[in-house]
Amino acid sequence: MKSILCFFLVLLVSGSFGAILLQNAPGKHANLQILCNLCQEGFGLVQKNLKTLEALTNDDLVGLINNICQLAPDLDIVHTVCDVVRDDLVDSLNKFLQFLERSAQPSAVCKQLFVCQ
Repeated sequence: MKSILCFFLVLLVSGSFGAILLQNAPGKHANLQILCNLCQEGFGLVQKNLKTLEALTNDDLVGLINNICQLAPDLDIVHTVCDVVRDDLVDSLNKFLQFLERSAQPSAVCKQLFVCQ
């Protein structure tokens, strides 16, 4: 399940940038189609496992943030930053997963990310 999450995050970060770079490459149509297919397959896999990802993501992120914050200096500002990061990061990720759940087709998500035409 962690590999699905990693794939998903890498695709989000690199998808649009890769599509822009591939537009000027030789054989650009074939390259863009490969990237588009990868995006659609990846989001299809993510959509099939959304509930598991939500639970895994919440538990893992909160645990990771808590571990980091325990190692940080015992200062009020650090505690405040930890609280904000913990609340905002988990909330933002949950909103994104809900968006994916509502999206009917992976192709629509990939078009919004400018990976597919």
